[in-house]
Amino acid sequence: MHRTEGQYHKENLFNDGPPGTRVEQNWLNAVQEELCYVIEQAGIALKTASTDTRSQLKIAIDALLGAAVNAHNSVTNPHSSSASAIADRIALRDAAGRCEFAGGIAGNDAVVFSQFAGSFSAPNAGTNYQKFASGLILQWGYFSITTPNADQVVTYPLTFPNIAIGFWTGLFNAAYDQIGHDIISTTNARITLGLTDIAEPGLNRSGFWFVLGY
Repeated sequence: MHRTEGQYHKENLFNDGPPGTRVEQNWLNAVQEELCYVIEQAGIALKTASTDTRSQLKIAIDALLGAAVNAHNSVTNPHSSSASAIADRIALRDAAGRCEFAGGIAGNDAVVFSQFAGSFSAPNAGTNYQKFASGLILQWGYFSITTPNADQVVTYPLTFPNIAIGFWTGLFNAAYDQIGHDIISTTNARITLGLTDIAEPGLNRSGFWFVLGY
């Protein structure tokens, strides 16, 4: 679409004059084709001069808006039969309830964002992970000191395809001056912690770990 460029226009607007703006074919054809394009995009065949009802544009707009609303409703209802085709998979959810941003991957149910809250677990509620479309993976869990003053291996719920790049650990029920804990080694599948119970060897201790990678 373009504004008129006809002779005697005033800042690309029609002007009564004198002299008035000349109506030229380029602008008339642009208006015609813009309107016809909307009608044809709605799947409606254009009429002829003898059959014109002067209502096709409104019918086309109603049809296009209706299709958009139906697409939105299908995404909002993740278990509808057409959700996967229209939503192109906002996210995937596995059997454990974990969500993975899909990035156009076909797979399980399409899910909506309101379902994400139940898919994240607090560190002391278990071991879990979250995988994003960019490839970033967050994993977390907790550990218990089963053997005092010994290294302990923690296996991630998901092996990183490329590399683990950051690690953090902490303790639940002991001060840092009571337990020494260090990261001895890491791989894409596990982390090895060095634990030393300074205050009361043998007392049950626990902590959490967090790792990110891709």
